[in-house]
Amino acid sequence: MNPKPSRRIPKPIWGLLFLALGLRLWNLAEGLPDFFEEAFPFRRAFDMAGWATGRTDWNPHAFHYPSLSFYLHLLVQRLVYVVGHLVGAYPRGADFSLAFAIDPTPMALAGRALGVAADLATLLAVARIGERWRRGAGLLAGLLVAVSAVLVHQSRVIVTDSLMTAFASWAIERMVAYRATGRASAWIGAAVLTGLAAGTKYPAALLVIPLGAAILARRGERRALRVAAALGIAKLTFAATSPYLISSLAEARFDLLRMANLVTEGQLGTFGRPGAFYYLLTLARDFGWLAPVALLASLAWLRRGAHGLRGIAIVWLALLAFLVPIVFGRVEFERYLAPVVPLFALLVSVTLLALPDTISRLGAKGQNGLRVVLVLAVAVPACLAGFAAASVGGDTTQAAARRFIEASTGADDLVVMEAHSAPFRDRQDLLHVASTPAFALADSSWKRRFGEQALIRVVRLPLLVAGRAVVVAPDSARGQREIELFPSSADLNRIYYEPALYAGVDWVITSDAVRGRYEADTTRFAAQHDFYRRLERDADSVVVLRSGGTVTGPEIRIYRLGSRFQAGIGGALDPLWWTRDIPAGARAELDTLMSALGPPRGDLDPPPAWVLGLGAIFEHQVQPFTYALALELHDLHRCDPASALAQAILKMDPGHVQATGLFATCAEERGDPVAARDAIGRLLDLRDPTRRTMPDIRLEYARLLAETGERDEARRQLARVLEAPLTVGQTQRRARAMLQALEPSPPR
Repeated sequence: MNPKPSRRIPKPIWGLLFLALGLRLWNLAEGLPDFFEEAFPFRRAFDMAGWATGRTDWNPHAFHYPSLSFYLHLLVQRLVYVVGHLVGAYPRGADFSLAFAIDPTPMALAGRALGVAADLATLLAVARIGERWRRGAGLLAGLLVAVSAVLVHQSRVIVTDSLMTAFASWAIERMVAYRATGRASAWIGAAVLTGLAAGTKYPAALLVIPLGAAILARRGERRALRVAAALGIAKLTFAATSPYLISSLAEARFDLLRMANLVTEGQLGTFGRPGAFYYLLTLARDFGWLAPVALLASLAWLRRGAHGLRGIAIVWLALLAFLVPIVFGRVEFERYLAPVVPLFALLVSVTLLALPDTISRLGAKGQNGLRVVLVLAVAVPACLAGFAAASVGGDTTQAAARRFIEASTGADDLVVMEAHSAPFRDRQDLLHVASTPAFALADSSWKRRFGEQALIRVVRLPLLVAGRAVVVAPDSARGQREIELFPSSADLNRIYYEPALYAGVDWVITSDAVRGRYEADTTRFAAQHDFYRRLERDADSVVVLRSGGTVTGPEIRIYRLGSRFQAGIGGALDPLWWTRDIPAGARAELDTLMSALGPPRGDLDPPPAWVLGLGAIFEHQVQPFTYALALELHDLHRCDPASALAQAILKMDPGHVQATGLFATCAEERGDPVAARDAIGRLLDLRDPTRRTMPDIRLEYARLLAETGERDEARRQLARVLEAPLTVGQTQRRARAMLQALEPSPPR
């Protein structure tokens, strides 16, 4: 064992660094310029930057993760902007913001490069620990980290895990160094790095366990005091890198509870199933089945105490700190293995090199031969998996789907798609960016480029993956009561697979990233399964895009709907279709609670009392999708399906202004101005009982009254428009002109 490894990086390690860098840069631009990954730390940092105002908001207002990764990405983004500003690409921050909306490639590559740099730092830490234990162990462990398919995959996306892994690896390196040398600088450095790792992602806080163990393993006085000091340093470092966590405790509590719920209950595709087998298979895929066996064999060194490898117990404790939560958790994300891989590589490497020493009858030559065989048995599959992972990503199925739709559709084609299908830019995206302060301040050349982008008329299917499906209903006795509708919110996704919703839709796109999870449990997700079968049976055509070769991504299926599919839908959409599968027990409980509050609303056709108790579910989950689809259909003058969707909204919310507008204009297009008049009249009764706040809508109501023969009432409504304090400008002039036109002609 070498307690003082050289501070200089040996040439073989330099070779591994260049190997790791090459593998990660090979297809670093995978998917770009279609940047639709979550990239939470990157996007949060971008929002914090204040590109339009120049004022950074240091409070992230989101605590799914601690704040350090946000600040690091903010720094990288600022550097990219400064370079672009110096070369004249971005005269001001608003231009940089709009450039990201047009083509995020430079910004995304810089964000991914931060993760690549973190991987290189991890490799160095692992090599240093390994060489401290045994000559060659650091080299082999560094090789396994360099070619790890898990880490290569994660270099193509922007997540917190690679940053946390780098800090954690160096924290462990300092712990092992302290265990070997006893230097105070080592445990202090380990404490700071532990705080930085925890400041990047919460699970790294468990590193305080091996940190405490490393300090207690050294003989001497004041060990307990050093442990307390180390914990204090780690805590202060964490607090310094996430300074708003305490001051925004209410926000943080909500986000943390959501994350805890995800881990303990699982998500779409992993309900009720611990992730142990998934993670074992992933490690075996990357390193072969000998590697997990070697990991278990490394436990033999734990009982050899001072005669063995100092610090191996520390590495095992750190490995368990990261591994146990994900093994028993109910989520399956490959990135959760990022901090596991370096520690796994260390323990496997030292075991493979040391194991032949225990077989003395082989002799030195036989031991060396066995050592070579064992190393190759792990290194070869690891290299094959790593190079295979690095070689793909030249194209994606999502990008291919985008290109196909852009080439195959026109301005009057309506697309509905599942999540993870294709990175389209639609009108809502355009309007969202165009309404930002950055757009208003950006240079005209950037605005022109933004306006030249291709737009697809698309509506995206919502996707709920985790959390309970509950509704909070008012209880006259106890205030509020929580009623469970389904075991998981993912069970609500069936709402969006009602065939009648697709009347008037031209294209449907499904993605195996979503569809595969539904098809794995066709009993639970029967509605989705039936909808897919209907698509396969009745669609005019289907295009299937699969990964393979250098192409990555989920399987994408693009369906062209036609008359056969539309004919198979049957009747019009039931406005309460979304309540069809609510369990009888929940209905009865809701009915009891809502009935106790008094009679339902007094409009023309109220839904049952128990349905009104589902108002929050409708408002937050059903209505946004329903309105978006209705709006697109209305703009295409497909009034029958648009009216059906508008009526579904008005059934629950008769005062919904936009849905009333859709219904009224469609009624007029069908030649039914009476229906349009009555809808707007009902809206005004509900939303403007004082007759003072909605003059423009009341003006439209007066027009319809006049057209349907209610001239006297039309004059009364116009008078109210002119009396309203908000009536100004064009509205006032139109009201006076209409009132004059309605005046009776003088007798001759």
